[in-house]
Amino acid sequence: MAMKALLRTVLIFCIFLVCRLYLTGATLVQKDHSPLSRTDSINLIYHLVTGKQYNKALELLWPLLEQERNKPNPNPKSLNYFYNNIGICYKNQWKYEEAIDAYNNALKFSLKIYGPSSAYTASIYNNLGNLYNTVGEYNTAALYLQNALDIYTRLVPAVPAEESRVLNNLGQNASLMGDHQRAYEYTLKSIQKRKQAGEGNLGIPYHSLAHILVQLSRYDEAEEYFRLSVEHLSSGSKITYQDLVMTYLSYGLFLTDHAGSTEEGKAMYLKALSLSKKHLGEKNPTTAQVWTNLAGIYGLEEQTDSALYCYQQALIALSENFSDPDIAMNPALEEIRHLPGFLSTIRRKAAALKILSEESGDIRYLELSIQTYELAIDGIEKLRNQFQTEESKLFLADNARETYYGAILAALDHHRLTGLRSSLEKAYSFTERSKASVLMSSLQNMEALETGGIPDGVRLTELNLKREIARNQELLYEEEKKADPDTFWISGQKQVILDLVRQQDSLIGELERSYPEYYALKYGHEVPSVRNIQEMMDRREVILEYVLGEKELITFCISPDTFTYHVKPLKNTFDEAFMAMHRILTSRNFNDSVRHEYHRFLKASHTLYRYLIEPFAREIRNRHLIIIADSRLHFLPFEILLRELPENSRMNYRSLPYLIAENPVSYAHSAMLLKKVYPTRKGWTNHLVAYAPEYDPEGQSPVLQAQNRQYYRDRLLPIPGALEEVHRIGKRLEGDVFTGSEATEKHFKEHAGKYELIHLAMHTIIDDTDPMFSKLAFTDKPGNEEDGLLNTFEIYNLRLNARLTTLSSCNSGIGELHEGEGMISLSRGFMYAGCPSLVLSLWEVEDLASANLMEYFYMGLKRGLSKARALQYAKLRYLRESDMLHSHPYFWSGYVVTGNHGPVYYSRRWMAAAGLLIASVILFALCRRRFNHRQKPDRF
Repeated sequence: MAMKALLRTVLIFCIFLVCRLYLTGATLVQKDHSPLSRTDSINLIYHLVTGKQYNKALELLWPLLEQERNKPNPNPKSLNYFYNNIGICYKNQWKYEEAIDAYNNALKFSLKIYGPSSAYTASIYNNLGNLYNTVGEYNTAALYLQNALDIYTRLVPAVPAEESRVLNNLGQNASLMGDHQRAYEYTLKSIQKRKQAGEGNLGIPYHSLAHILVQLSRYDEAEEYFRLSVEHLSSGSKITYQDLVMTYLSYGLFLTDHAGSTEEGKAMYLKALSLSKKHLGEKNPTTAQVWTNLAGIYGLEEQTDSALYCYQQALIALSENFSDPDIAMNPALEEIRHLPGFLSTIRRKAAALKILSEESGDIRYLELSIQTYELAIDGIEKLRNQFQTEESKLFLADNARETYYGAILAALDHHRLTGLRSSLEKAYSFTERSKASVLMSSLQNMEALETGGIPDGVRLTELNLKREIARNQELLYEEEKKADPDTFWISGQKQVILDLVRQQDSLIGELERSYPEYYALKYGHEVPSVRNIQEMMDRREVILEYVLGEKELITFCISPDTFTYHVKPLKNTFDEAFMAMHRILTSRNFNDSVRHEYHRFLKASHTLYRYLIEPFAREIRNRHLIIIADSRLHFLPFEILLRELPENSRMNYRSLPYLIAENPVSYAHSAMLLKKVYPTRKGWTNHLVAYAPEYDPEGQSPVLQAQNRQYYRDRLLPIPGALEEVHRIGKRLEGDVFTGSEATEKHFKEHAGKYELIHLAMHTIIDDTDPMFSKLAFTDKPGNEEDGLLNTFEIYNLRLNARLTTLSSCNSGIGELHEGEGMISLSRGFMYAGCPSLVLSLWEVEDLASANLMEYFYMGLKRGLSKARALQYAKLRYLRESDMLHSHPYFWSGYVVTGNHGPVYYSRRWMAAAGLLIASVILFALCRRRFNHRQKPDRF
């Protein structure tokens, strides 16, 4: 209940940003800057815009803009003026894409006329930042807002009122991204600046502060600031009803969720609804949000019919022309004026329809629920396609979890009631659409760039822009981590990054407009059906795909000829077993209470087996398992799960009935992505490259946390086993091995694209704050233009042709966990770079164990085994040959195969058969030739 309340609070805060936009820091109509400001047309535009007659203003603005653009020498000030006011009109009509486009054009001319450090340029940055906040592009929004603040703080004389507005917006941005402490600091500064400017009405920043205090669980203070916000906003001669309505709305949510005053909260909502309908209009996203929150109250009171009535009114308020009060009807996505608000409402309507079906026993409401969930998911995908940055897409994925989960449960309920296979397939389709969608869209974009008819020069420009953005972001990140950062340099660097991002956005927009094939390939993927997946599978493969909810574990099982599922209620035993297993595998405690630890492992491992594998024990017998994990299951190597508890209580890790003894195991992000990388390229030979850098033996500690570069370098210890590892592998596969001073980042970037197999035995530096700055540590060669630290951003922008990359480094598969997407780690970067298959580690790998495992793994590959079977062979052989200590799963189970799991070499049996066939053909040819020669008559 507390989690739901928190989520609702966050949602109302998001909608507050959406509806408020807080653009008062910008000049609404640029009356003083236009050379045409004294003409009748300009005066009319001014009065139309300030009078909120936006359609009439646009009818006048567009022809004037076209006239100016068609002149031999267009006046940039006039163009700037027209675009700015067009942006204002579209923004207030909730047409955000059009508004962003107009403001971007205005910014282009503002930079040309007034320069990058002018107040007017800062005001457009602020406007764009707020618009990007509104559509969910929070990282891009932060770039614009930070640049606006940097400009305002350097202006002479000072402009504290403008600083206050941008600080307030930055606070909202930080809170939306989950950094509530930073949001609190920004908002306090905003209040101080507003007081410094002599502005007495503090209603808006007080409202922001109240929200942030709720997130920080400081409820008494939050209630006081809600009260102050209402007091300030409702006093004075000029009341801004937009702000007052949103304050009533969020204050009502606070009273309902945190003060236990449902009736008072409901009264606040009704007051907000009355004001919103009267002053903002029936068709308005703010009015829609009031209806949505009021529906939540009725839901708590178990008045489902009333809740659905309110949700329907919210959808009507969000739509251009939709006005049907029938709860069986929904607007088309094209009708929606504000997509984030729509997603909040439509998901709740779908959930309420499911509840109504349960209350009434009428399955038709359940069918309506499924249809409504499907519309919500279509909306999520539409919104994701509008985003440019991966960070924004990942944030959306995290917040869409509840929608996907509700849809899956609704479809499974329908299957349970009807027995229809189509309902089960629908549930699986929802599951697939929730998995790795961000990764899939990025891979599709790269494929579209390659095959969408885009000229090589344009593709190179796009790639270089990505690399420049990544390089400059890293420089900024490193400077900000210093004890005494150069704030002036940081300010300039943010401007550089923003300019590059704007160039990239402009280029992508141009590509989508000019190359229809690219656009179709980028956005035109379909979720494969169960039959499609079965057709691509080998006859000895089984997919187990998981959905981990709060109360139940859902598992789908697909083999070439069967499709089943299982729902298992989650008890405390699952969480206890999972936490125990994670501690056992990562703590490296092999001395204290080893017998007790052994029995804890037995209990935890078998408990997890019973939850995760046992329902499908018959289906998976002696099959290759493909695991598609969910949520925290990504941390678990399934290979170590025990099919049964040993009868003998004697401690012996070697002889336990591990899952891997009967089943090779590999992992995938989704079946859809697996289908994309499924075709296996095999060869008689594969060109391998292996790298093992050298590190300063005076280094202090191999346990690394993100710091500045020299800190990293000072603490990298040598890895003795890495040299032996790469030499063994290089000898066995006749590959190229680069060690010591040859194992540089520069060499890797220049040559890795030539190889089919890549092996990296080196330190990994994990950045828990931002996984994009986790690093692989190559040799730091003096005078080299590269720093020797290859971060995730850089890997994303490489182009590799490898069939397999092995990251024989600690924690190479660990990073920040995102719902539906799995780990955002170094390994993910290699998939972006074009590698379909990875071997990676889930924790810090022991040096000698790693060397042995890797040698055995490549032995298996060379024999023609699949990657999964080769790793199974390596682990089982290591286990047989290890002593008591090193048979502990910590030493051998950390490596996993993800992605394409097929072989990279033809098997020895096929090679032998091919050789025998060739020899037979040659022998037959020789015999035939000799026979023919003998049959020829002698010549005289």
